[in-house]
Amino acid sequence: SGIQRLVMIIPHKRVILFWTARIIGLASLDFHHWTCIIKLAVVCIKVLLLLIVLVIVLLVCCFSGVCFCLHLFLQEIMSRLKKPNSSLLHQLGYDFVDGKLVKSNGESFQFTTQKVYDELGQAVTSYLYEEMEKLGLRKIGLYSSSRSHWPSFLPNLLNSCRNPTPQESTSDLFFFANHEVNEKKCPRILVLIHGSGAVRAGQWSRSIIINDSLKEGSQLPFIKEAHNQGYGVIVTNGNQTSPEDHAISVWENLITKSSCEHVIIVAHSYGGQVTMELARRFPQDFDSKVKKVFFTDSAHYGMTGMPPLDQRISKISVNYVASDLPRNTPILQGPITCVSSGTTSHEWTSSFAFPMIFEEIRKLNGGPELLRD
Repeated sequence: SGIQRLVMIIPHKRVILFWTARIIGLASLDFHHWTCIIKLAVVCIKVLLLLIVLVIVLLVCCFSGVCFCLHLFLQEIMSRLKKPNSSLLHQLGYDFVDGKLVKSNGESFQFTTQKVYDELGQAVTSYLYEEMEKLGLRKIGLYSSSRSHWPSFLPNLLNSCRNPTPQESTSDLFFFANHEVNEKKCPRILVLIHGSGAVRAGQWSRSIIINDSLKEGSQLPFIKEAHNQGYGVIVTNGNQTSPEDHAISVWENLITKSSCEHVIIVAHSYGGQVTMELARRFPQDFDSKVKKVFFTDSAHYGMTGMPPLDQRISKISVNYVASDLPRNTPILQGPITCVSSGTTSHEWTSSFAFPMIFEEIRKLNGGPELLRD
């Protein structure tokens, strides 16, 4: 017969006979045995499908991680090939000489049009970013804490796939901090919070930087002196988005989640209101971690509304306000201790308060009062 011919052709006759007997045996099984076999087969199929899904998820995660690493690698390559941002000043015919912004012919800045002024302001901002990096600060991307449940690489990957606008887009949110601060290994931290408007990270007043002096208008002296006194530094950049939301995200990631128990805040103008919002959101940190708050002509519009917390803030805070009184003269003004900064100009209060602030920091740390005008 046909079966006999097939067995003769195939050399493994015993194997064929074995499986034929098995098939005949299965056919003789009763309904109960068949039901068990079918159930077992269904379970095996389900397990197999689950394994396939797990493999697919693992492959997607690996692919996403590889894409993100490739994205970072390409960013690093492009940043090295890219011309330094300080060349923007040179392209506009300007440079800083002894802290003064001058033209290539040595003349000081003269206002012409708002467009030219804004272009120069962007160039100054880029220059300050470079200067902060030279001082050891790193530009750190900021992502909303509401997405903190995602793996760390996914927000970066998703943001890198968007089409950013020519202005600062949501994928360009960042701030500056020391590496030790970002790694949550810094025992003492100074947080700098600028005011509202056109200022960016590293600036107290853009107009002072452009028209008068880089030293007086920028946060560079604060960063240098903080490093001299053993502090890591966080420089906020809140005017890219909501200043309060920005500060909350930075604080939550680098202060609340760190082991640092010694934090000092310097906040100018609307930065005072941002500080009050931080206190409302993180009262425990302000009770235990924050040792001193220095306001410079703060616009905080009242306290937190939480009596114990307000008492704590009143105890650890001082506000250097614009006044025609001699520098450091006490002024009775609200629940927070106010003293004269030594200038009547709101924009200049941070610069004028600089020596007094770091003298107080030295006292706080038990050091000598070395800083003088």
